Amino acid sequence: MPDTGAPWNITYVASSDLVKDWPTDNQTMAESIADALDDAWKVRQVVTASTSTTTSTSSTSRVNTSLTATITPTDATSQVLVIAAFEELQSTNSGSDCVVDVYNGTSSSTVTATREDTGSNYGMNITYLDSPASASAVTYTAQVRLVGSAATVRVRGWQTLVLMEVGP
Repeated sequence: MPDTGAPWNITYVASSDLVKDWPTDNQTMAESIADALDDAWKVRQVVTASTSTTTSTSSTSRVNTSLTATITPTDATSQVLVIAAFEELQSTNSGSDCVVDVYNGTSSSTVTATREDTGSNYGMNITYLDSPASASAVTYTAQVRLVGSAATVRVRGWQTLVLMEVGP
């Protein structure tokens, strides 16, 4: 390829060089694209759940909320993108935290969001990619607990859980 002669010496690329390996007909092009997409990861299924039921506790142990959803991966190599949204988390004591966990039945897959603020209502979102390594049903449940003492913590308002199976 010829030198452009510019002081920064950017190499000239002929347009024919950019496409010389491309398929020459539409059918071959479509097959090439389809083959590439087959190798790409994609969303296989989506499961959603929502509730507006308030859950309150003064316990430091996990307490299940009514926000739960179950997904059955189509393949054990699939992963599950978990997205949870909570309108209000609240603690009645400024020295204590309202903790929300999204739990899939194994402690290694718990993801936690913490909100500490007395008397104020704040929303919280959780997003994570879980690898259940199973083609069996997996149930995700939002749980609330107190970290601290002498307080009541609550999750209230709308709550949404979205599970997206992604895989090849």
